Amino acid sequence: MTSVLHKGGTKDSERKNGETWINYWQRKMEEKLGYTLNIPDYCYSCKKTLAQIKKNNPKLKTVEMVGAHVYEWIMMCSSNPINYIVPTCNICNDTYPNSQESPHVFDVPSVYLIEAKESDDD
Repeated sequence: MTSVLHKGGTKDSERKNGETWINYWQRKMEEKLGYTLNIPDYCYSCKKTLAQIKKNNPKLKTVEMVGAHVYEWIMMCSSNPINYIVPTCNICNDTYPNSQESPHVFDVPSVYLIEAKESDDD
């Protein structure tokens, strides 16, 4: 497991080709692992499944997994921390939009860390 925290200012960002960050994460994980992978329905940030989140928040219109931009907690003070994508629920991604103002450290499997790149040319 690797401790990470959300990167600020990325909530509505997209890749240059319009691909969503969660689809980018899924595609890169499949390349990394060599087999088809479903997007998980468990959020390591809040430690709940999408079904649990929906049950506890019935008035929410959308509950889904998104590709969240994160930094490794240990590298946060580095002059050039690597920006990764990991799946989290959209609620956590919206709740912790800025690691400086509201740091929320959580653990994800290290294999889930996919370096964020704006385009496949980067």
